[in-house]
Amino acid sequence: MIIAIVEFELAAENQDKVLAVLTADGQAAQNLKGCLGFKTLRVAGSDTGWMLVEEWQDMPAFEAYKASAGFARVGEALMPLMLAPPRSRAFEATLA
Repeated sequence: MIIAIVEFELAAENQDKVLAVLTADGQAAQNLKGCLGFKTLRVAGSDTGWMLVEEWQDMPAFEAYKASAGFARVGEALMPLMLAPPRSRAFEATLA
């Protein structure tokens, strides 16, 4: 399994738009082959902080999501609103 964690900050005045974009993306991602989970989180105590926690069956499923039109649309919508570049990490996990 691949677990991806993406952290980013978006201007406080855009939070409603951000939530709408991320909610739609999360719902669409969960319908993709190999998506095991997709959570959109607000950073506690922050007016600007967001985090995505994604779980994918394997690296090909994760790569297919990143190559999707939906992923591109999210980037186009959110990148101009970001206060800094996003921080992204991916982990390979084996469930025992």
